[in-house]
Amino acid sequence: MISDIDEDSKPFSIEGKILNWYGIYRSISPRQKKNARYFKFDIVNADCIDTITVVLVDPFIETYTKELKIGLFVRIVCPLVRAKNHNDVGSALFSLHVAFYPETKISTFLADAAICETTSPQPPLVTLAFVVLQSRNFHQRIGTTFGDLVVADGPTPDDKAVVSFVNSRKHDYDRVIAQMAREDIVMFVARNIGLFVGRVCTLSVLDVTTLAPMRGSRSKEELTTTFYRQCEILGYNREVVGTLRFVNFNRALLHSQCSVCDSPKVKKVEGRLCCSLCDKDHVINMTLRLEAQIRSNIDRRVVAVQVLGSMVDRLQGLPMSFKEVYMESIPEVRDILSTSVVEGVFKIGTNGSMISFTPLLET
Repeated sequence: MISDIDEDSKPFSIEGKILNWYGIYRSISPRQKKNARYFKFDIVNADCIDTITVVLVDPFIETYTKELKIGLFVRIVCPLVRAKNHNDVGSALFSLHVAFYPETKISTFLADAAICETTSPQPPLVTLAFVVLQSRNFHQRIGTTFGDLVVADGPTPDDKAVVSFVNSRKHDYDRVIAQMAREDIVMFVARNIGLFVGRVCTLSVLDVTTLAPMRGSRSKEELTTTFYRQCEILGYNREVVGTLRFVNFNRALLHSQCSVCDSPKVKKVEGRLCCSLCDKDHVINMTLRLEAQIRSNIDRRVVAVQVLGSMVDRLQGLPMSFKEVYMESIPEVRDILSTSVVEGVFKIGTNGSMISFTPLLET
């Protein structure tokens, strides 16, 4: 709500329609000794009671003045909240100062970025709103979690992309994975996200990228619809009769996580595992996390799934737990997975994880 905004507000996004339009202001900056330009307009949110002035600064004025018009629905992501001056007409006591790269769609950005690669050495940065469909290539190395996210902002296959994280932002990946374990649907606004050069349909969370939670009800509804439609395309939230084979079994298979803070960063102290973040002897959960593919016997479609925890034992049917085999001999585990073929009825959840398995009856 506009009335809730103040200078102590945490990072947020706000949606509304442009109500008034004031054009470009010029003022003298005493420190810079030159004209400073500001483009101002008011927005009103869904309750149609309060308004707030949005102040757009260089170098983005020309980018937006060609597109903004009264009545247009806009989303303001992670603005700076400042006390308004006498030129700010909005009813709120504060104004929103914005300086960010333009919002676009995944398909548009990837198409434009492909053209820019041949004409400009510097890939563009944009703002994207998306819902997380699944994690993939998940593994740990030296106590650090690595992996990518599959995200989408629309209902078609072209609206989907992979999101990778630079090394300095791996903690954000950990945070998203922990949130996915708690919530069915996870969505973000990514401000100043870039292209991963050299990888097809891959975005990159950079040092300058800001990940903010989605606040607007309209955008949440659209992305929720996107999530369920993309789950249908991926083959999730249904039962599949087919054959399962494991993939990526050469990666680390057993993943550690603190039971208190969910951090995957652990260390050994006097032979015991403890959390590197908490620096205490909290219980460290060790979970098997495998990637597999199921080929349907009906339509021959291949569905990528994750097999977690006790479900691995359910599939393998070994005389001892798969975790015990892993702790004794990693090469033996990889030999088992490389030759394992499982036929049955597999139920897949909305997050791409297998939630039940029934073997096919022998005839």
